[in-house]
Amino acid sequence: MNCVRFYVWELIKILAPIFVAGFSFFYDLNSVIFKDLDIPNSLFGFAFSIALKYGSPAVGIFLALLIWYYIYKSHNKKVFNLKGIYISKEFVFRIASCVGYQECNLVNMPIYIQYSLLIKRVFSKYTIESLNIEECNSQCIVPQLEIHSSSTELETMILILEDTYEIKNNQIEDQISKISSNKRIQIKISRYSGTKIREYDLSFVNAIRTVVAQYAPNTTLHIFATTNPKNNLGIFEQCFVSLERDTIKQIYVYEQNKDGERIFDKKYRVF
Repeated sequence: MNCVRFYVWELIKILAPIFVAGFSFFYDLNSVIFKDLDIPNSLFGFAFSIALKYGSPAVGIFLALLIWYYIYKSHNKKVFNLKGIYISKEFVFRIASCVGYQECNLVNMPIYIQYSLLIKRVFSKYTIESLNIEECNSQCIVPQLEIHSSSTELETMILILEDTYEIKNNQIEDQISKISSNKRIQIKISRYSGTKIREYDLSFVNAIRTVVAQYAPNTTLHIFATTNPKNNLGIFEQCFVSLERDTIKQIYVYEQNKDGERIFDKKYRVF
């Protein structure tokens, strides 16, 4: 119910200016505005006077812009999805940034959307407000490498990031078999312990940074991950914050199915 209420309220705010502008083409808004309205001598008053002069559509567009500006300013210092309601559609976050939200809660969204929002800088700030994630520092995270060509000829890098949940071979083998390049390296970095406790692990993030810096340049990067939002934020800040200056060609993040054996069955390009 909270999810439905959230979507409905956000949808109303988005559609309100569109409805007002559209409605003005079918109904004379001038007829419901007092002709002797005392309009202040200001930029706002001048704009409103011009709108009244050019008829209902101009008034509608003016009021729509006014409503949009009010909504934009009211969202400016708020966190989008503060309560961490599950949202699986990226366009919802895109719209949120267009109506004034500057900060977004990364909790409870697919991992590929987290990467996409971070890499594309859809919001200026990100938070993990609704999830309590403690910090730790694993001592022995050793990347497992499987190299199919020399490191100087690599075209593809497959990065398997095992964090909160285990990633089994049968969950990823189908998608990996569809990656046609033979000049590739496959790297698995794991901090999975079976506890399923979400922790921010600096050693884990640093291990990822090391292999990305060493092998990712000039490659297409494929990511299979069960990482929590705080680790994803750390991975972005350590590995991908300067993508515009780096030479990674493309980045794909794979989504894990929620049913059965939780196969990674969909891929999304995030860069």
